[in-house]
Amino acid sequence: MNQTITPIPTASALEREWRMLGFVEGAPAHLDSAIVADDVRSYRRMACGSCGHRSQTVSPFRRGREYRLLCRCRKCGHGVEA
Repeated sequence: MNQTITPIPTASALEREWRMLGFVEGAPAHLDSAIVADDVRSYRRMACGSCGHRSQTVSPFRRGREYRLLCRCRKCGHGVEA
């Protein structure tokens, strides 16, 4: 049987990719800070897709008016865009 091994994306790799695309850390000015705080709070409790740990570090990123959240597992370093 053949298996395909898919690498687990690390938060560091995602952050490097985003920075190469022109994203910088922080939320766009047009978003209300309460909305960003609610997003961060919600995703902070998310379970890691890799190890199941329920504690994420969440950082907002922006490029112009675009907005992304980078969730980083505190246990294994797995990264996901929220």
